[in-house]
Amino acid sequence: MAELQGNQRKGPPVLQWKQRLKREEAEGSKRNHLWRN
Repeated sequence: MAELQGNQRKGPPVLQWKQRLKREEAEGSKRNHLWRN
């Protein structure tokens, strides 16, 4: 049961990857705005 709970808490790799992608895109857009201005 401990392993099962750990997997649920960690979440699927795809979910983590999507969250990281969104965060990187948000940071990238901020940098682009700074560069344009």
